Amino acid sequence: MRAPSVAHLPSVVGVPPAADASLKSALHRRLLADPSAGSGGRDALRVHLARLMRDEAPLVGGERASRILEELIVEVDGLGPLEALLADPDVSEIMVNGPGRAYVERRGCLVEVALDLDAATIAPWRSG
Repeated sequence: MRAPSVAHLPSVVGVPPAADASLKSALHRRLLADPSAGSGGRDALRVHLARLMRDEAPLVGGERASRILEELIVEVDGLGPLEALLADPDVSEIMVNGPGRAYVERRGCLVEVALDLDAATIAPWRSG
């Protein structure tokens, strides 16, 4: 069973998106600097990131902390912006045609979807 999609977690009113992006970036840098962080699966990653977040931003809590952690986990250990589409039972195919160009087949119909994708995000997904 998959964890709930981060797309369904509420935004926190009054917190500028740049603040969350900055915190996520700092946590990601700290995660990359710690060689022991890559083992143990998603549960261990969640515990490790929660510890880093408490150290980096001890006043961030509640829904905001949960949302940031879930976003980081799918970025680090999943397929980032594709995770919500992968969890959607109505989606039978996902087509990424370059930065900013993505489509899904949903119940037999081709639908363009808005995804925050850039070339750096897509590069690791390319088949050899």
